[in-house]
Amino acid sequence: MKQLKSYTNIKPSLDEDDDEVQGNSNLQHIHLPYYESTQVARKIKFYLDEQIREPKYYRNILNIMDTLGEGDVVEIVVNTYGGSFDSAVAIINAMRNTEANCQVRIEGMAASAGSLIALAADNLFVMPSATLMLHQGVFGSYGKQTNVVQHAVFEDQRVQDLARQVYANFLTDKELDDLFTGKDFWMHYDEIVERLEKRHEIQLKQIKEEERLEKLQQKKLLSGSTEGKVVKKKVKPLPEPEI
Repeated sequence: MKQLKSYTNIKPSLDEDDDEVQGNSNLQHIHLPYYESTQVARKIKFYLDEQIREPKYYRNILNIMDTLGEGDVVEIVVNTYGGSFDSAVAIINAMRNTEANCQVRIEGMAASAGSLIALAADNLFVMPSATLMLHQGVFGSYGKQTNVVQHAVFEDQRVQDLARQVYANFLTDKELDDLFTGKDFWMHYDEIVERLEKRHEIQLKQIKEEERLEKLQQKKLLSGSTEGKVVKKKVKPLPEPEI
C-alpha cells in the first residue's frame, strides 16, 4: 500500500476593507494562490499492559497490521510481566511481516514474553523507567509419563529456538546457556541501553563482513572460479536505542 497525498486548492480571499478590489471578478491576480498537501497515512497504537492472553484475543489487531502499507506506523507500548508464548510468537510474526514501520516502546516492565516482543522490534524505544526480565519458559503438562517428557522436550526446543534468535547479541552465548539452565536476568534502564548499543555495534560489523564476503564472491564469479562459494545471510540491523 503506497502512501497517498491529497491536495486542496486554497482560493484567494479578500479582506472586508479592501475596497479598491471589491467587485473585481479577476481575483487570480490579487493574491498568489497556494496549495496545501496532506499526507494520508494510518497509525495503529495498542498497549500490552496486562498479562498476555491467548492468541485469539489479538486476532483483530494482528489482522489490521497485515493490511498496513509503507508509510503507516504501528506503535506497541509494552508494560507487562508476560504471558502466553504462542501470542508472543503471533505478535512477533505480525511485526516482521507488516509493511508498516513498527515501533515498540518499553514504558515499565517487559518481562518474559514481553521481553521477546520488545527485543524483536526493529525500532525499540526505551524509557528511563524501563526494566527487563528474561527467563526460562514456564508451562505445565498432564498425561502419561512419556507424553509429559516428550511435551517438555518439544516446548523447551520451541522456546529456545525463538529466544536464541531474539536475544542474540543482547545476551552472550554463555548467558543464553545460563538462561536455559534456569538463571533469570533482571535489568534496569542503563544496562538495557548499554546492551542494545553493543548489539547494534555487533550487527554493523556483521553487515560489513557480509559486504566483504559478497565482494569476494563477485570477484570469484568474474574470474570463473566456483571454489569457496559464499552464501549470503541477511542480517537486518536495529537502529540505535532511543535514550
